[in-house]
Amino acid sequence: MKLRDEILSAGRWTTSSTIFRVMLQYAQTMILARILTPSDFGHMAIIAALIAIVGIIADFGISNALIHFQTPNSDILSSLYWINIIISFLLTILFIFVANPITSFYGAPELYTPLLLVSAIFPISAVGNQFKVLAEKELRFIGLIWIEVFSALCGFLITIILAINHYGIYSLIAAILTSTSIKSLLFFIFLSTKYRIKLKLNLYGLRKYFRYGAYKLGETFISTLINQSDIFLGGYFAGASNIGLYSTPRDQNLTIANSFVNPIATRISMPAMAKVQRDQKSLKNIYLTTLRMTSSINFPIYTFICFFAAEIIAILLGPQWKEANFYMTIFAVWGGIRSVGNPTGSLLYSTGNVHRAFWWNIALLVTTFTILFFSVSQYGLKGLSIGMLAIQLVIFIPVWRYLVYPTCGAKLNEYLAQLLPPLIIASVSGLIAWRLSNYLNFKNCFLTLCFASVIFTTIYIFLSIKFNRLWFLTMKKFLSL
Repeated sequence: MKLRDEILSAGRWTTSSTIFRVMLQYAQTMILARILTPSDFGHMAIIAALIAIVGIIADFGISNALIHFQTPNSDILSSLYWINIIISFLLTILFIFVANPITSFYGAPELYTPLLLVSAIFPISAVGNQFKVLAEKELRFIGLIWIEVFSALCGFLITIILAINHYGIYSLIAAILTSTSIKSLLFFIFLSTKYRIKLKLNLYGLRKYFRYGAYKLGETFISTLINQSDIFLGGYFAGASNIGLYSTPRDQNLTIANSFVNPIATRISMPAMAKVQRDQKSLKNIYLTTLRMTSSINFPIYTFICFFAAEIIAILLGPQWKEANFYMTIFAVWGGIRSVGNPTGSLLYSTGNVHRAFWWNIALLVTTFTILFFSVSQYGLKGLSIGMLAIQLVIFIPVWRYLVYPTCGAKLNEYLAQLLPPLIIASVSGLIAWRLSNYLNFKNCFLTLCFASVIFTTIYIFLSIKFNRLWFLTMKKFLSL
């Protein structure tokens, strides 16, 4: 099978799985937002940010090293596996020790027990992580996807049952632990049969993995710290209980690119780019195609959210979340711009340019922290959201100049050519749908969204056939059985 056909086949399976899991996540949010309080969501946002930071250290950059280098022998695989297990257990112990200082920092003693419980997630995840990565590298997605779907469904059922029975934030903790445990165990059982893991720990021959992993660890750790810095700062200045109104719309917009559209593309394009990493012409073609595909899906979604933020909040979270309308609008614009940078990470990792990403993120961390600290300390959570948007606008061109162009040779006009058609088409479609909806004035959020989505989608597809035909034809082939 040709690489392009492999990518399309893997993409269909990945898309089906991702759509199902994202639908579950939104269904879970719709239900829990009417049972739990914004305070519960605020506390969970702090916990999730901490898990993201520590989880990066637990992986130690080994996952991307396994994709970048040719598949190692069983001795090296076994050594890498046990190193990952050991690091994860050590981090769990560390997490337990720092739980009390964290609760004191935020003035939220109710965070202490949930932090102790989620500390178990690191060794649990490490049990099956290596086998998942190796399956992705070989584009063996069918078994992988069934496991992810099943574990997501189990986590969904657990959290709804516990929330209905008034377990509050513990229903969210239980969902994470349940889905992670089932997923990791099934990865180990069904995906490890091709690889024999020995009770062996030998550091000989691991130098290149550690060197690559160290840069990857540093780069990803800083990147995650950048991504979570607004939660940490917002939680400190506004209080962990109050940040829920800010973090929930932020996370919903982040889910679109980070959990839905971009993972489908990058999960497949990264192994594909790794295979052609020495052929710059092919590398550039895969990157630009990935950028066009992701932008042609992300831009219309974020544009629609921007125009109809109030209606989406009312349906997704309920009328008690009306104060979150402002944040939903700002983060829709923020999410659309931010989504452009995601394929760049796959480009850098697949070609081994983790050092370039590392130094970029060092500079970005300083810039981000400075802007966000000033924004939230002077203007509160609304100022923080505007600061987040300002950062994305400031770094838009530098991302291309210092990361994309040196790695694959894509010129600025080629870069912008992938973004402008879907952006203009989405903006026109959104404006027309918004004006027509206002003119008809349904006075019902659900009817407004149904009408607007039909008008928006029809116009977007019609204009795409004419002005974004590459994406339209690719999607047509992609969706064909």
